[in-house]
Parts: sequence; structure tokens; C-alpha cells
Amino acid sequence: VRGDFDDCQRLVKALLAHEDLRAQGRLSSVNSINWARLAGQIPYYVSATAQLGQAATFVVPTGNFGDAFAGIAAQKMGLPVNGFVAAVNQNDALARAINDGVYARKPARESASVSMDVQAPSNFERLIFEATGRDADRTRALFEAFAREGEVTFDADLLAALRGQVSAHSIDEAQTRAEIAYAWKTWNRVVCPHTAVALGVARTLDRSRGPVVALSTAHPSKFGDVVSDVLGFGPEPAPVIKALGDRPERLSVIDGTVEAALSSIKAFTGSPT
Repeated sequence: VRGDFDDCQRLVKALLAHEDLRAQGRLSSVNSINWARLAGQIPYYVSATAQLGQAATFVVPTGNFGDAFAGIAAQKMGLPVNGFVAAVNQNDALARAINDGVYARKPARESASVSMDVQAPSNFERLIFEATGRDADRTRALFEAFAREGEVTFDADLLAALRGQVSAHSIDEAQTRAEIAYAWKTWNRVVCPHTAVALGVARTLDRSRGPVVALSTAHPSKFGDVVSDVLGFGPEPAPVIKALGDRPERLSVIDGTVEAALSSIKAFTGSPT
């Protein structure tokens, strides 16, 4: 799709709401628009807490806020947690919203941690819904205003409720690369850029309240060029990537419009849509 992640996600949501397309079959999303994606991540937090034997603070590399919200869901289900920290890259709309109380969309900037190049995280709406006491009307009004104006300012009560659930910090590209180098030098571990963002934030936190867990969310071989540029060698490919060998990639480039997407779906499936 010609556009950034936010453009793609808006397009997917529009397709999921398209009545004619829905009438032809059951549609779903493989990203965290779909609750099943979040449900599958809840056990991470339970497993980590069980292994540690005590509550922890979780630092989560954050783009669409799905993984972090899965942790919050685990906490609401009864898991003891000391806190959640959303670690974001230079695309810091979420951090600005929680720290400044203004949720404002800016153009996404390309980074090494590409899955976090998000300025309108879909699961932030779920967090807002919880922070409003599950007030659907208030949540809807906020996000309709955000869609219309590109910016909303949170009331003091809502901002306090948000901060009671999660804090947020951002690090830039230079810091991300420095953390990749630090992880190799200190622990002999090769980490991906997303994990590096979490490590960079985690290492600034006070550990007097208990352990701090930085989530590692991707295999470094998916980002071999970045890792190689920092460390001087490429990471060992993940088995699933290695198995692909030299198979050709197939893709179609389309405009970020519902009409273009429907045309592409029709060409691929032979359906009348």
C-alpha cells in the first residue's frame, strides 16, 4: 500500500466495515485489530511472572499498543504487576499523549524499528475505553474528534486514569543502535531494533520495587541489515527465515484507497466485489 502503517490500518478497518465485502465471507485481521492476537500474548506476562516468582514492571516495545494492552488485560484478570511502560521510538504520539495529555497525529518517520512506526495506535482506543470506566460514548466521541481534527486534549481525570495504567518513554535512532551494541557487549546477545528500544528504556528505570522485564518481540535476523551495520556481522537466520531460501517474493502495490483494495481483492479471488 502506498502510505505508512497508519494508512494501511485505516484501510483495513474500512474493509472490515464494508458491507458488501463482509457479505461474501467472514473477514478478520492478523494484526492486533483482532482481539485473538492480543489474547495470544497474555500468557507472556503470566509466564514471566511465574518464572520470577514476584510482580514485575514490564517494558514493552510499542507500535500499535497491542502487546502492551495484552499485559494490561492480564493484570485485569488478576496477574500481579508493578507497572507497564510503553517504549516507543521517534514516532512518539503515544508517549506525548500520556506525558503531555495531547494526542496528536504527526507524519510517521521511518526507523530501524519499523513495526513501531505508528502515530495512531489502534489499541490506544482500548486503553482509553478502560480509562473512561468503559464509557463507550465518551470513547467514541474522543476518537471521532481525533479522526476529524488529528488532535485531542485529555481531561485531567482521563489523563490521570491513563497514567495509572501505563507510562511511556521514547528513544531515538542513535539510542536504538547504541542499545544493540550494548546488548552484544554486555550479554553477548544479538537483539532486534524493537527489543533495543525496550532495553534502552528499561535500563533507565528504578529497580528498587522489583524486577524489570523488557520484552523481546522479534528475531534479529528479520532486521539483518541494521544489526550488521551496528555489530559488523549479520545475525544467524531464524529457522523459519532460513527455510525460505531464495524463494521469490510476490507483491502487488496499490493505492491506499478502499476502491484500489477492492479491485485488488477482486483480481486475486475472482469475486464480483
